[in-house]
Amino acid sequence: MLVIRMEQKGMGSMASNHEILGILDEEYDEYRDAIHAKGSQDDKVNELVDIAVAALFGIASIRAGGVDW
Repeated sequence: MLVIRMEQKGMGSMASNHEILGILDEEYDEYRDAIHAKGSQDDKVNELVDIAVAALFGIASIRAGGVDW
């Protein structure tokens, strides 16, 4: 499931800590919206997977030296 979402979201590096934060904020908002909309458990899990993918790409970008500010 994670690999599929990673391929859908793209495999590129994030350029800055601000970009990482923006993406995480957006994914968090979508998870919150799924909860408030009383979405299905699958909807909530999918949003949590998106948060995890964003966090993993953020970590990989920092570790690879791709984050320049």
